[in-house]
Amino acid sequence: MKICEYCETKTLDDVMRCKSCGSKEFKNICENCGDIFSGTTCPKCRVTISDKPRICYDCGKKTYLKICEYCEADRVNRKQNIPTYTNANISNTQMPYETKKKSKSALEIIAVFIIISVIVIGSPHIMATIINENNAKLPDNLSDMDILTFPGHPKFYGKYGEAKRFWIKYRKKVKVVNAMETIYNNDALLLVTTGNEDKGVITKVIINFPKSNELTIDDVLKVVCEYIDYDIIEKYYSFNESFHETHVDGDYEGFHYVMKLNEEGKAANKSGEVYYQDKFAFNIGRLKNNEQWTAEISYMMYKGEHDKFHPKAYNVENWDIDLNKFK
Repeated sequence: MKICEYCETKTLDDVMRCKSCGSKEFKNICENCGDIFSGTTCPKCRVTISDKPRICYDCGKKTYLKICEYCEADRVNRKQNIPTYTNANISNTQMPYETKKKSKSALEIIAVFIIISVIVIGSPHIMATIINENNAKLPDNLSDMDILTFPGHPKFYGKYGEAKRFWIKYRKKVKVVNAMETIYNNDALLLVTTGNEDKGVITKVIINFPKSNELTIDDVLKVVCEYIDYDIIEKYYSFNESFHETHVDGDYEGFHYVMKLNEEGKAANKSGEVYYQDKFAFNIGRLKNNEQWTAEISYMMYKGEHDKFHPKAYNVENWDIDLNKFK
């Protein structure tokens, strides 16, 4: 399986063009661990896109790995990590695998039961406490701009669960949802999402600013930068380009800022402890005679409208901007 880089639609490996958006750019989905990656080998579990699952000769389960994750049998050298027992009448006899498996399964069931009991008993009180604390942080009757700029709000690459709790009081205006629900919430004041494969971190932020003739690009950019974790982008990303594009008819203008994952970022990703996308990018744009600015921070904003549609329909120039001025 692979996933469209633009709209995140999953499709089969032999598909060349995304049926949803028409893009030809895809990333692979590891059939073993579900990680999303470029290239032919999953950096997390080292399974390649050509690997097929095989039946383990010891436990009968399917596995992609050389060492079966279910019974620890070595599928390459045909060895199993089970001790050997000897007595006067029988020599070199292995402990029956089914006995070991049943014993292990029983312990796992007991452990799961205990964990579920603790969660069921304790979670309502814990969640109620967390929600009440976050509601106490956000005052009532905030203006739209105050909601967007309230101190301490989660940022891009922040935890999705924390964002869900932080904005619960203003959930009619701020939508914190899965990426698959984006299409239903595009008109929200603030839209914060994560994808199924994004390890629970925020990977898209869309801001629909209040309509105003007084907001300048610098005013908008200052708010956008409040959603950027500078510690992450300064350490794990390198600047790629920034550009300003306008439609030749003057119907649209957009400002794009693009960074690429550097070697330190790639190494951090490979560790499996964090999740950083190949690109960090945002776009700020508006239509002609429209008083509303819209901003989006997401991987796919590295492309301008001139990349997606007819290049000659847009004028593109360098956008000289220093984000450090908006920290």
